[in-house]
Amino acid sequence: PPEIYLLSLHDALPIFQGRRIDVAIDDGCHADPAILSTLRSVIPHLADNFIYFIEDNRSVYNTIQHLYPEFSVENQGEFTVLSPR
Repeated sequence: PPEIYLLSLHDALPIFQGRRIDVAIDDGCHADPAILSTLRSVIPHLADNFIYFIEDNRSVYNTIQHLYPEFSVENQGEFTVLSPR
């Protein structure tokens, strides 16, 4: 069965050592540098067929598209969705 965790990144990453994240929701600090830092930390733990949601930010998707061309990046206002291409 699926497991659901509501944790800070600091608390979550040790739980996922050796495991993969299928769905991630970044609803933390909404500043571009914080979102990019979180994404960099989570990428090694993402499953092959992941989906990653970023909430409450209108601009970070442009940077993500540039830095991570291997991701599909969809944006609608303040909501961004990443997935593998």
